[in-house]
Order: sequence, then structure tokens, then C-alpha cells
Amino acid sequence: MQAGLRLTIDDPEGTAHLLGELKGMSISGKTGTAQAGKKGDHAWFAGYVRSPKNNLAFCVFLEHGGSSTNAVILTHDLLMRMQSFGVI
Repeated sequence: MQAGLRLTIDDPEGTAHLLGELKGMSISGKTGTAQAGKKGDHAWFAGYVRSPKNNLAFCVFLEHGGSSTNAVILTHDLLMRMQSFGVI
């Protein structure tokens, strides 16, 4: 299961491959899009990151956020900021 969660990031065609460019962290996770009617789909990315400083589990959920790509982009930005502040 963990290997599959890693492929989401490691595979160039993985739905969260954008996170593969973050150095110094091992990220694994699962993306998803849930149909939500006329207001637009919900987008999410849930996973975990391992780094020399800390391990962290997370879920980014965007109500009516469209594609899961949007949740991955927000996760990327959050992890970059956390890394720049020395949290991970």
C-alpha cells in the first residue's frame, strides 16, 4: 500500500507528481475528487511526509475546489512554507 501511495508522487503521470520536486522530504498520499453537484466538485489530497526533522500526516480538502490538482498545489505550497520555517 505504501508503495502505491508513493507512486502518486514518484510516477511522472501520478496525480500528485508536482510534490516530487520538494527535496528533503518523503511524501506519500492519495488524491481524490468527489462530485458535489451544481456548485462544483470537492478536491482533496491526504497523505504523510517524512523528513529528518518531523513526520506529519495531513489532509487538504477544498470544498467545491474542482480538480484534485488544486489540492495538490495547495499542499505543495504549504509543505514548502513549513520547510522554509524549519518545521519539516
